[in-house]
Amino acid sequence: MTDRREIQLRKAVLRLAHEKPELRVHLVPLVMKQASLATQSEATPFSPGDILDGSVSGRGSSVHVFFFQVVKATEKTVAFREIEKVMISPGPRAKWMPKKDKFVGPVQRRKIQHYSGHPTVETSRGALGSGLWDGKPVISYTDDRA
Repeated sequence: MTDRREIQLRKAVLRLAHEKPELRVHLVPLVMKQASLATQSEATPFSPGDILDGSVSGRGSSVHVFFFQVVKATEKTVAFREIEKVMISPGPRAKWMPKKDKFVGPVQRRKIQHYSGHPTVETSRGALGSGLWDGKPVISYTDDRA
């Protein structure tokens, strides 16, 4: 639901609660709880178990991909670890998928940044723009076996 539509719906519910006092006791707490949940989800864009993907340029035109799993998140910071990846389609445009809970690196803690309205983190691998993985295979532009 879009933000505009949510606001319109909240206003309508509050208007109804004002017009019908007998419903107020039920409607207002629902609107307030929904607003609180929306604020909470915006405050912590990452949750434990989320998978992040990132890439870094190599020699020439090569691009290497990495996956990380969130182990702890607060409003301003995120702690994550690199996880294993598996090649599902080899070749110069290899496709990779993460292996959840298969940790290969130490915990990294970083401040959450926002790029074009999306939460991102910078990793020790220099994988800028690491954001939530969309669930699709990620392509590297070499036979990336690192």
